[in-house]
Amino acid sequence: MSVDGIVSVDCSVRGVIRAELIDVSLGGMFIDTGVRTLSMNAPVVLSFSLNRSDEVSHFRLQAMAVRIVAEGVGLMYLDHDPETIRALREALYERPGSGAPEAEIADERRHGVERRETARKEVGGLGEIGELPVSAAL
Repeated sequence: MSVDGIVSVDCSVRGVIRAELIDVSLGGMFIDTGVRTLSMNAPVVLSFSLNRSDEVSHFRLQAMAVRIVAEGVGLMYLDHDPETIRALREALYERPGSGAPEAEIADERRHGVERRETARKEVGGLGEIGELPVSAAL
Protein backbone atom coordinates (compact mmCIF):
# COMPACT_ATOMS: atom_id res chain seq x y z
CA MET A 1 0.00 0.00 0.00
CA SER A 2 1.54 3.27 -1.07
CA VAL A 3 1.29 5.82 1.73
CA ASP A 4 2.76 9.06 2.98
CA GLY A 5 4.04 9.48 6.48
CA ILE A 6 6.97 9.67 8.82
CA VAL A 7 8.62 6.67 10.45
CA SER A 8 10.88 6.83 13.47
CA VAL A 9 13.63 4.23 13.06
CA ASP A 10 15.51 3.43 16.25
CA CYS A 11 18.79 1.71 15.42
CA SER A 12 21.29 0.79 18.13
CA VAL A 13 24.22 1.77 15.88
CA ARG A 14 22.87 4.90 14.15
CA GLY A 15 20.49 6.20 16.80
CA VAL A 16 17.02 7.47 15.91
CA ILE A 17 16.45 8.28 12.23
CA ARG A 18 13.35 10.03 10.91
CA ALA A 19 12.43 8.57 7.54
CA GLU A 20 9.70 9.00 4.96
CA LEU A 21 7.31 6.06 4.62
CA ILE A 22 7.08 5.12 0.93
CA ASP A 23 5.32 1.74 0.95
CA VAL A 24 3.91 -0.52 3.66
CA SER A 25 2.51 -4.06 3.77
CA LEU A 26 1.84 -6.85 6.27
CA GLY A 27 5.42 -8.10 5.91
CA GLY A 28 7.43 -4.90 5.96
CA MET A 29 7.93 -1.43 4.55
CA PHE A 30 10.11 0.64 2.28
CA ILE A 31 11.40 3.94 3.63
CA ASP A 32 13.44 6.87 2.37
CA THR A 33 16.12 7.62 4.96
CA GLY A 34 17.57 10.57 3.06
CA VAL A 35 21.35 10.77 3.30
CA ARG A 36 21.50 8.55 6.40
CA THR A 37 21.30 4.85 5.78
CA LEU A 38 21.19 1.60 7.69
CA SER A 39 23.44 -1.43 7.48
CA MET A 40 22.18 -4.64 5.90
CA ASN A 41 20.50 -6.90 8.51
CA ALA A 42 20.53 -4.06 11.05
CA PRO A 43 17.89 -4.66 13.74
CA VAL A 44 15.66 -1.63 14.29
CA VAL A 45 12.49 -0.60 16.08
CA LEU A 46 9.94 1.18 13.89
CA SER A 47 7.37 3.63 15.20
CA PHE A 48 4.72 4.84 12.76
CA SER A 49 1.05 5.67 12.37
CA LEU A 50 -1.42 4.75 9.64
CA ASN A 51 -4.38 7.03 8.97
CA ARG A 52 -7.69 5.59 7.82
CA SER A 53 -10.40 8.13 7.39
CA ASP A 54 -11.09 9.32 10.94
CA GLU A 55 -9.06 6.56 12.64
CA VAL A 56 -5.34 6.57 13.40
CA SER A 57 -3.50 3.34 14.25
CA HIS A 58 -0.10 3.54 15.95
CA PHE A 59 2.49 0.79 15.58
CA ARG A 60 5.82 -0.05 17.17
CA LEU A 61 7.45 -3.06 15.52
CA GLN A 62 10.83 -4.74 15.50
CA ALA A 63 12.28 -5.06 12.01
CA MET A 64 15.46 -5.73 10.07
CA ALA A 65 16.97 -3.99 7.02
CA VAL A 66 16.79 -6.49 4.15
CA ARG A 67 17.25 -4.26 1.08
CA ILE A 68 19.33 -1.13 0.68
CA VAL A 69 19.21 0.86 -2.55
CA ALA A 70 19.78 4.49 -3.54
CA GLU A 71 16.03 5.20 -3.18
CA GLY A 72 15.78 3.89 0.37
CA VAL A 73 15.70 0.87 2.68
CA GLY A 74 13.45 -2.20 2.67
CA LEU A 75 12.58 -3.43 6.15
CA MET A 76 11.09 -6.79 7.13
CA TYR A 77 9.02 -6.98 10.32
CA LEU A 78 10.27 -9.41 12.93
CA ASP A 79 7.16 -9.19 15.13
CA HIS A 80 4.70 -11.92 14.31
CA ASP A 81 2.29 -11.40 17.17
CA PRO A 82 -1.21 -12.29 15.85
CA GLU A 83 -2.81 -9.24 17.47
CA THR A 84 -0.29 -6.89 15.84
CA ILE A 85 -0.75 -8.53 12.43
CA ARG A 86 -4.55 -8.28 12.79
CA ALA A 87 -4.35 -4.59 13.68
CA LEU A 88 -1.97 -3.91 10.80
CA ARG A 89 -4.22 -5.80 8.37
CA GLU A 90 -7.22 -3.76 9.51
CA ALA A 91 -5.33 -0.48 9.16
CA LEU A 92 -4.04 -1.36 5.68
CA TYR A 93 -6.87 -3.20 3.98
CA GLU A 94 -10.24 -2.71 5.61
CA ARG A 95 -12.51 0.16 4.72
CA PRO A 96 -13.57 2.16 7.78
CA GLY A 97 -16.78 0.78 9.28
CA SER A 98 -16.78 -2.28 7.04
CA GLY A 99 -15.72 -4.79 9.70
CA ALA A 100 -13.72 -7.83 8.59
CA PRO A 101 -13.10 -8.14 4.86
CA GLU A 102 -15.46 -11.12 4.58
CA ALA A 103 -15.19 -11.43 0.78
CA GLU A 104 -11.38 -11.60 0.98
CA ILE A 105 -11.49 -14.17 3.79
CA ALA A 106 -14.00 -16.31 1.88
CA ASP A 107 -11.82 -16.04 -1.24
CA GLU A 108 -8.74 -17.18 0.69
CA ARG A 109 -10.64 -20.13 2.15
CA ARG A 110 -12.06 -21.11 -1.26
CA HIS A 111 -8.61 -21.00 -2.87
CA GLY A 112 -7.19 -23.09 -0.04
CA VAL A 113 -9.87 -25.74 -0.65
CA GLU A 114 -9.17 -25.62 -4.41
CA ARG A 115 -5.43 -26.15 -3.78
CA ARG A 116 -6.16 -29.15 -1.54
CA GLU A 117 -8.52 -30.64 -4.16
CA THR A 118 -5.89 -30.17 -6.89
CA ALA A 119 -3.29 -31.79 -4.65
CA ARG A 120 -5.53 -34.81 -4.08
CA LYS A 121 -5.97 -35.28 -7.82
CA GLU A 122 -2.25 -34.92 -8.54
CA VAL A 123 -1.16 -37.31 -5.79
CA GLY A 124 -3.43 -40.07 -7.10
CA GLY A 125 -2.33 -43.48 -5.80
CA LEU A 126 0.30 -42.24 -3.36
CA GLY A 127 -1.95 -42.74 -0.34
CA GLU A 128 -3.96 -40.41 1.82
CA ILE A 129 -3.44 -36.73 1.11
CA GLY A 130 -3.77 -36.10 4.83
CA GLU A 131 -0.40 -37.79 5.26
CA LEU A 132 1.33 -35.24 3.02
CA PRO A 133 1.70 -31.51 3.47
CA VAL A 134 -0.15 -29.67 0.70
CA SER A 135 3.10 -28.04 -0.43
CA ALA A 136 4.63 -31.49 -0.98
CA ALA A 137 1.69 -32.51 -3.16
CA LEU A 138 1.87 -29.35 -5.27
